[in-house]
Amino acid sequence: MSLPFRWIPAFKDDLAALPKDVQKAAIETMFSLARGEQRGAPLFDPPAIGDLSDCRKVYLDPDPDHATRPRYRLVYRERHGGLHGMMVEAIAAGERYDMDAYVRAAANLGRTSR
Repeated sequence: MSLPFRWIPAFKDDLAALPKDVQKAAIETMFSLARGEQRGAPLFDPPAIGDLSDCRKVYLDPDPDHATRPRYRLVYRERHGGLHGMMVEAIAAGERYDMDAYVRAAANLGRTSR
């Protein structure tokens, strides 16, 4: 059974800032999450970034040279979607470096601590 998925408006800008192959991997990952083929690890409330405790993260990197240490993250959450029941909602996508994806997620949700 697949869940519906959507992304918040700021996610579109995050996605556009990524290389094309990473954009494609992020979208494929969203479909995989919606189909229940994978589930990301829960996030937390880092004081330096903002509360992301209702979100989850997935590692991604289409470059096989980075398979053991993926360079990108997709932040999403599972939430009730009204008439649709549960849904998957993309919050942010960005680099692992300097916690970029998590900083973007906090900003996209209006939860920045910085």
